[in-house]
Amino acid sequence: LRVEEGHRQRSRRTSCAMRAATLGALLLSLYCAVALAVPHRVEMEQHAPDTQGWSKYVGMQAEEVCEAIKNENPALKSVHPLPKDAMVTADFRLDRVRVYHDDTGKVVRVPKVG
Repeated sequence: LRVEEGHRQRSRRTSCAMRAATLGALLLSLYCAVALAVPHRVEMEQHAPDTQGWSKYVGMQAEEVCEAIKNENPALKSVHPLPKDAMVTADFRLDRVRVYHDDTGKVVRVPKVG
């Protein structure tokens, strides 16, 4: 009976130690991910296009607006006209601008980086 109790206690200690090690590894991974992402995000924001004044594009033809934005910001990789109710991916990219338009092709809201 005593041997069995000793085995249970060792098993509990091992289980707790394994949980603590796993939690520690997860916390370290999370810390590293945040530490690496924050400087990258700051660096990316320094290269973001200047969106000041883009409100002037509302009401204009989407194709013309896309060309104007590309000419203002040659580093942009993607400037696309999209229907106002288009489904889009949730990833955020500073080199992409979405220009939403209505059925007549007129821009319905300020173009958006992302």
